[in-house]
Amino acid sequence: MRLRARVSPVAAAVLAGLSFGPVSAQETQIGFQSVEWSLDGKRLLVTAIERKPDYSDYDPEKWRLVLVDLESGALRRIETGATTGCFSPDGARIAFVGGRDGAQEIWTVAPDGSGAKRLTHSEGAKPFNPAWSPDGKEVLYYLEKGDQKDQVWIIGADGAGATNVTHDEEHNIFPGWGPKGRLVFSVKDRIVSMPRAGGPKTEIKGTSGYWARVSPDGSKIA
Repeated sequence: MRLRARVSPVAAAVLAGLSFGPVSAQETQIGFQSVEWSLDGKRLLVTAIERKPDYSDYDPEKWRLVLVDLESGALRRIETGATTGCFSPDGARIAFVGGRDGAQEIWTVAPDGSGAKRLTHSEGAKPFNPAWSPDGKEVLYYLEKGDQKDQVWIIGADGAGATNVTHDEEHNIFPGWGPKGRLVFSVKDRIVSMPRAGGPKTEIKGTSGYWARVSPDGSKIA
């Protein structure tokens, strides 16, 4: 299977418009961490950072979460200090990783930037890569403690019931939702799936990498 990506002139202009100021290409670069589509295909949720080519000025707080309207080209900054973000299934909420209150945690917010609510309380660890469940009732993420043994967690959309679903000594990262309630994530460079409630991992043959997302109909993995 081949996947082909196209960028329309409008989209290219929008991405170019994410520059943080009138600076030359030699002085700065725009880096992207994640891009998520809205279900209606009319908006993109993008995380971007302006930095020097040698990273000498890199600061995690410089990341910006930006909502892009592909029809009008309008940009709306949703949050700063957020490296990833995702839409809820109904498009009414966004989950992101943010550095408010002096700690990196997962928050939810309305697409207009209002109503921010903290979901996780990770006590020194860092949660990454939030992903809404298909029914919008849970948020999937992984927790980094700095020991190269990251674990996959699930928390209710109301912030209740945070649960570690991997419980092992492996390095489990970048989780996403698969078909029939299963989870898909990376263990080192292997892509695996496992039941939502935890259990044995099944390696997905013919795949490798650090990020995997299942198509809405469950038939393909990108």
